[in-house]
Amino acid sequence: MTFIVFVLSFSYICFFVYIRSVLVVTKHAFLNDFLLMC
Repeated sequence: MTFIVFVLSFSYICFFVYIRSVLVVTKHAFLNDFLLMC
């Protein structure tokens, strides 16, 4: 039971970090496009 909870929390943290990195990358790409347009 503890092992299942550990795996679930670990995958949740990995998923959260992945979403954060994707958002940061897309935000930087959006800023670069915006600066190129200006």
